Amino acid sequence: MTSREELQPAIDLQLRIVLEKYNCVRGSIRFQAPALLSINGVRTDGKPVLIWPTDKKLDSLVSRYVSQEPQLGDLIVQADLAMDQFVYKQVSKSRLQLEAQQVQRQREQEARKQQEKWRSLLESKTEPYGQQLAEQVAIRLQERSFGFGHRDYCGMGLEYRNGAYYYGGLWDGMMDDKVEIFVSKEEFVGWLAVQSDASMARLDEIDAFYWGNQTVTRQRLQEFIL
Repeated sequence: MTSREELQPAIDLQLRIVLEKYNCVRGSIRFQAPALLSINGVRTDGKPVLIWPTDKKLDSLVSRYVSQEPQLGDLIVQADLAMDQFVYKQVSKSRLQLEAQQVQRQREQEARKQQEKWRSLLESKTEPYGQQLAEQVAIRLQERSFGFGHRDYCGMGLEYRNGAYYYGGLWDGMMDDKVEIFVSKEEFVGWLAVQSDASMARLDEIDAFYWGNQTVTRQRLQEFIL
């Protein structure tokens, strides 16, 4: 087996060939098992160049180089052709895993912040729909249902059938989840009149997926009665 010390000059030479092909004086490669991820170069005028697709021979040489160090997870080689200088920077698999965990934690923290902002916005919309809008919705429901109709979760809907009013979750356009029944128009209007975007936003759900997701809102109700 060719040693890493023997492979390094071959990697340097092949990297030089690739960079010179694209008129670059500097450049770098990044390898993360099992393949070469990128080759970047810089031309004499300072213009950056992304070299794609990557070079198969260079990929093979670096792969053999990395395979001799089981704990090596990431390899960056920086080249300065004018100085005939090639600098190898190695990152262990454990370091990569730690960095990945840190990135994941940052993403989760950002997601939680966005959820908190979204919840605060929904909680602020507390103006009741009122008797007039509720009456108009009740009448319109006798002609057609309120809600989205598409695949999977469609949010919350309102329906009128067999003399009763229904409020519930829609899946594939069909109401079959968390259904509430109002046996008369008066009961339905009395309930809807005191609701608001905040109370209808499903903020009692543990899963933030449901918060304000295709829920009943004043704007949607106003569009519905037109």
